[in-house]
Amino acid sequence: MTKKVEFYNMDHYPSWESAAESNAIYSTNINQDYEDEAVADVLLAIHAACKMMDGNYQIDTRVVVAEPINFQLYVWAEDMNDIVRIVWANPLNGESGFTQIEAFKAQTEINFLTGKGCRIHSVGPAIDNTGE
Repeated sequence: MTKKVEFYNMDHYPSWESAAESNAIYSTNINQDYEDEAVADVLLAIHAACKMMDGNYQIDTRVVVAEPINFQLYVWAEDMNDIVRIVWANPLNGESGFTQIEAFKAQTEINFLTGKGCRIHSVGPAIDNTGE
């Protein structure tokens, strides 16, 4: 589970909603399953940094679960059974790799990978490494 720390400047916006309307909510992802104490330390660090920049700062912070976003990609292939390569990386555990799959199954595979927290780097024709 990825957590996201969000914050906004209370001197400029009266609420989370008004800050969101102006795209003024800043955030950073925590890509590990940290204990609550570690997340609290991150929040303290944000407040300390703001205080160093401006002694009169007023920010509000919150921690939310960052859900992966499923997206649609158009995969071009001459035939729906052509093999495509999906290159991915998982920032949660450091794994990376590629999946070669039939073009008509590519979107389902992309949804599966993003649901596990993976980032998709590219989708394209499969590379033939056989030398034939």
